[in-house]
Amino acid sequence: GWEERRAPDGRRYFVDHRTKTTTWVDPRLPAAAAVHARGPLPDGWELWVTPSGRVYFVDHDTETTTWDDPRI
Repeated sequence: GWEERRAPDGRRYFVDHRTKTTTWVDPRLPAAAAVHARGPLPDGWELWVTPSGRVYFVDHDTETTTWDDPRI
């Protein structure tokens, strides 16, 4: 199952003990559940969420962001 934790800077993140992965996105949100069902992101990518709850993706290799999921 999921566990909520706090990063040193105070931000919430979530640990999935089943898959041994972490995410900044609350897995209880409907949009997050659909996103997480797609599996892990490619290397160098991270999933972030706007204050309004919209999911977007960060490519750290190219230093760009996109609304489009890089897995599809």
